[in-house]
Amino acid sequence: MDHTALENRLQNEIDALVSKNKDVFSALLGVTNSNGDFYWSGAAGTAYADQTEEMRVDTPIFIASITKMYTSAATMILGERELLSLDDPISKFLPYNLLDGLHRYKGVDYSDQLKVYHLISQTSGLPDYFQERPQGGKSIFDLIIAGGDEEWDMEKVVGITKNNLSPKFPPESKEQVRSGKKAYYSDTNYQLLGAVIESVTQKPLNEVFSELVIEPLDLSSTYLQGQGEPRAIQDSPPANIYYKTIPLHLSKAMRSFGPDGGMVSNMGDSLKFLKGLMEGKLFAHPSTLEKMKS
Repeated sequence: MDHTALENRLQNEIDALVSKNKDVFSALLGVTNSNGDFYWSGAAGTAYADQTEEMRVDTPIFIASITKMYTSAATMILGERELLSLDDPISKFLPYNLLDGLHRYKGVDYSDQLKVYHLISQTSGLPDYFQERPQGGKSIFDLIIAGGDEEWDMEKVVGITKNNLSPKFPPESKEQVRSGKKAYYSDTNYQLLGAVIESVTQKPLNEVFSELVIEPLDLSSTYLQGQGEPRAIQDSPPANIYYKTIPLHLSKAMRSFGPDGGMVSNMGDSLKFLKGLMEGKLFAHPSTLEKMKS
């Protein structure tokens, strides 16, 4: 199949995805290969609820948990520069009153055993502050879907984790982490990792991302929501996100996600980031990328 035929087929696929599904309002698809001799991106649907503006390939979008890849990459770069080690206890960077009692499992407090590698590899055993429901209560996710745009900070994340939720298992040893037998996906890990990064660098997270990832890869349309967006970007807000058929207006929540899900980007920047990351362009040593993968 020649390139033109393939591009037409890809566009037809995403057009059909939107037109045939009542709960799909927009779609973006980007395809490239490692040697750079094929690149295509396409868009379908509308960008904003109750408006006719078409989705474009350069429309800003919330990339949600892909943000965690930026947070991971920044952590690995700081490790290369010997500003932290994956083996460091997070108590080295975060205050005692924040961590005390954070990870209490079956009557034992494991909080002082939490290390950077537990956060980045999702093997801390900590519960997920965002989607887990406290007994008899609602999660932050539930409240958002019900129309209650929530804002939170690190103290609130820790408070929910300590007081309303229960860890899943003790922090894994490094040998067990490498075996990949036990992990639990928790946004709490990456909220903590963002706090570690800010503590190490003494800079807000958006500045760290800019210096370590965005500027080196020349990403022109990528930023952390609510933290110093360029004027030109502010004039073109991210496309709406939906829960089923309900458009969500989450200005407070998207600012609060930060290191676990607060990044805005577009298709071109997203492909450039993934390609640059997997080619090791962000790292001084090839072994860093392999360590990140593992």
